[in-house]
Amino acid sequence: MRRGSWTPLLGLLIAVVVTQSASAACAVRPIDRLVNSSDDVWWGTVTGATSSPGGAGIWKLTVRLDDVLKGEGGAGDSFAVFTSACGKYIAPQDAEQDAQSFIGQQRLFLIGEDHQNRFVAYSEIVKVPDAPYGGGSAQDQYAAALAALHLRRNTQPAGTSLVVESLTPILRLAAAMSVVAIAIAVVLLRTTRRRSSSH
Repeated sequence: MRRGSWTPLLGLLIAVVVTQSASAACAVRPIDRLVNSSDDVWWGTVTGATSSPGGAGIWKLTVRLDDVLKGEGGAGDSFAVFTSACGKYIAPQDAEQDAQSFIGQQRLFLIGEDHQNRFVAYSEIVKVPDAPYGGGSAQDQYAAALAALHLRRNTQPAGTSLVVESLTPILRLAAAMSVVAIAIAVVLLRTTRRRSSSH
C-alpha cells in the first residue's frame, strides 16, 4: 500500500481521538467555590429517576431533602433535579437504564437554576481537599460543604444516637442501683463496727 493512501485514514483516526478526548474532559472545581457560587446546597436522597427527554445523558431525579445547607427548602421536601453525564455521550436507551442506578443514593447537590427555572445539579468533578481520589465520597463532600459554609451538624453514623438513647435509661438505673448498694454497704459497715465495739 502506498504511503499516500494512509493520509485520509490517519486524518480520520486523529479526528476520532481528538473528539473522544474532548468529550472525556470534565471540569474540575474546588468544592468551596462551588458551594459559594451555588444557589442551593442540598444533602438529599434520590427517590426517583428517569431519563430526561431534554437530551442524551440527562436525568431527572426526584430528590428528598435530608438537610438544607443553603438556599430554599427544608428537610423532608422533594424537588425535581436535573443532572447529566460528565464528559461523555450516553445514548437515550442506555440513559434510561442508568437512571435506576441513582435511586437510593444519598449525595450532595450543588444547585443552580437554568433559563427554564429548573434546578440543575453540578455534574462535573468536585475537588475536595485532602480527600482520596480528589472528589472523595458523598460524606466527604457533605463535610467539606459544611466547612465551607461554617456550619455544624451532628455527623455521627446513623443509628448511634438511637443506641445511646436506648442505653441512657439502663445507665441511669445502674447508677441508682450503685448508689443504693453503696448506702447499704455503709449502713452494714457502721452496724458491724457498733456491735464489735459493744463487745
